Amino acid sequence: MNEIIICEKCGEQMICINQERTAGMACPKCGWGWVTSHFDKIDTDRTDYSIFLKPGNPTVIVNIKLIASLCSVNFIEAKNILQANVDTCIYTATNESSADYSKAGKVKHIASILKAAKLDFYIMPDFPYKLED
Repeated sequence: MNEIIICEKCGEQMICINQERTAGMACPKCGWGWVTSHFDKIDTDRTDYSIFLKPGNPTVIVNIKLIASLCSVNFIEAKNILQANVDTCIYTATNESSADYSKAGKVKHIASILKAAKLDFYIMPDFPYKLED
């Protein structure tokens, strides 16, 4: 439904404002208007999720480099993580500030990378968001 909204102040047709986290209407003539904010649930999720790598993932160079990059460790430490015989926590969301991701958003980003690499992992507590392929 495309409804025409008229400015209360001057009678001009309002234009839509749709940006990343704001939406509203503005008058191109007098500037009167309104905006509101909308945040996806993942952007406001304050849960401290942890990502655990399961044992048995292939210890190949591409996986070692990936784990080294994600965990900010050297090649040998990354290889040891992949060769561990126990579940290994490789990331825990904390109250870090990130311009790119929320806490849950960063977990989703890292988990999506692991999923694309076909590494066996899980997230605790249960992660309610769909991971990208």
